[in-house]
Amino acid sequence: MKDKNTYTQSELLDIMQKYNSTDRQIIKTNLQDVKKLYNFGNVDIVKDFGYKDEKVKSWFNKANPNIPIFEDVLRLAVHYGFDISELI
Repeated sequence: MKDKNTYTQSELLDIMQKYNSTDRQIIKTNLQDVKKLYNFGNVDIVKDFGYKDEKVKSWFNKANPNIPIFEDVLRLAVHYGFDISELI
């Protein structure tokens, strides 16, 4: 049985293209929702991945255009158990 978060290479490429073309504010809003739903916070992300606090804060600050690069959001999804498609 295929795991719900297991993708073929072409499916992963499609998700990456959708992620990269989705409006940043939508991703920020959805990432905030995922963070609440899967019960993790900025401090957890900093601790679990060693990212700088300022970097993580910028992902959630609506005034800042920064979002996680696809590789970072993939790491978050695998670690915290959500599907990247929840962000797009």
